[in-house]
Amino acid sequence: KYRERERAAQVCSDKARMAEYRRGGGARQSDGGDGFGNLEALLKFSALAEPMRMHLVAVYTMLSILLLSATVGCVANIYFRIPNMLLFLGSSGSLFYFMFNSSSMSESNKRSMMLVFAAFSGASLAPLVEMAAAIASEWLVLAALSCTVLIFACFSLSALLARRRSYLFLGAWLSSGVSCLFWLGLLGAMFPNRLHFGLQLYGGLLLYSGFVVYDTQLIVEKAELCFQAGMKPSVVDDAMKLFTDFIALFRRILIIMARNQQRKNEHQRRSNSYKRADQCSTAYEY
Repeated sequence: KYRERERAAQVCSDKARMAEYRRGGGARQSDGGDGFGNLEALLKFSALAEPMRMHLVAVYTMLSILLLSATVGCVANIYFRIPNMLLFLGSSGSLFYFMFNSSSMSESNKRSMMLVFAAFSGASLAPLVEMAAAIASEWLVLAALSCTVLIFACFSLSALLARRRSYLFLGAWLSSGVSCLFWLGLLGAMFPNRLHFGLQLYGGLLLYSGFVVYDTQLIVEKAELCFQAGMKPSVVDDAMKLFTDFIALFRRILIIMARNQQRKNEHQRRSNSYKRADQCSTAYEY
């Protein structure tokens, strides 16, 4: 009798869960016609707790500040021509100081050091930005920046809306891909080839798009562990991961768009020269 009561209770609970699921599914389908529900529920990230949402807002705010600092550094290098050795020493020195002293630094000192690193990183992009502007115009740089923001936002949202820990397995594959790109870069430096450059360019674009997804889910999981242990996650550490991904994406997208525009300009220049030659030959015959 006891087992029969247990079975009956289990059947009742299963029926109640199924009815609740059907009611929820019907509500979702009536709201938006798909499994995601309406837009308001989608943007609330209801699967994330309130402290986690506040932490993500702080991380993306810090990321915006770092990007603004990189923009200031890029503009400063365009106008004042900072020496390349100073840029290398400033960016590498601030990065290594942050990496080796991160555990003992306060959050304000981390923020200051990351702002310095972001400024030097943006300044190192100035020659590439000037080259792209010379090939086409400043609109090419703005188009590359817009594409980078769009790609970054799409992959970040896909990581936040996906099931938790569903993309963390990408870490091993992405690290192996970066190692392959490193050795491919050394091989390309010794034996320059268009194939090596294309693999580095497009392969790096694919890899860092995956890093956006991986780092976003890693930030959520590490913050969740910190909250469970009663600790506060570091906003600067998490924003630094996303900042390096954004800069790597922007660099590659700008190079790809500049190369495509340069090919278009060369093709148009050749077609114009052929037209002039035809006109000159026609006039000479006349």
